[in-house]
Amino acid sequence: MQRQSRMLFLVLLGALLPGCSVPPDPAVRLARSIERALEIHKGERGPIQATCAFGLVGGCVVVMHPEGDLATGDLVAAGLSRGEIAAVQNLRLGSEPAIYVLSNDPGTDDSRTTCQRGLVRIPQVMVRTKTASQPLVIRVAGAADDRFIESLR
Repeated sequence: MQRQSRMLFLVLLGALLPGCSVPPDPAVRLARSIERALEIHKGERGPIQATCAFGLVGGCVVVMHPEGDLATGDLVAAGLSRGEIAAVQNLRLGSEPAIYVLSNDPGTDDSRTTCQRGLVRIPQVMVRTKTASQPLVIRVAGAADDRFIESLR
């Protein structure tokens, strides 16, 4: 019984800590980080910053893909390699805007999500490569009723 209580406590603690502790899917984790930052700064004017530390041993490549299809040349110009473009194309379903996290961690699969759609727009393709120790910083701009991803660093 004590072990079950301890496990429940650890799960609840992980859910309440800021950052990207839950869920395990990296793309959903990133979208949830954006959502939390928007909730914390609800009603504030000006840009909002969200941070997500993926904790992937090999690092990752983050891709913000706007609505619609992009030509291979657009993806190359944004900084994706041919192999990364193939990975995004394999994950892509339809023409909805999406967040992709291409993992360089052997224990983590590449992931995608569209759950950011109700929160922020992705106006253009954005790519950022992160090492295991570098958190991703997302800058969200726009009015409260029309937020968009402005930059990744």
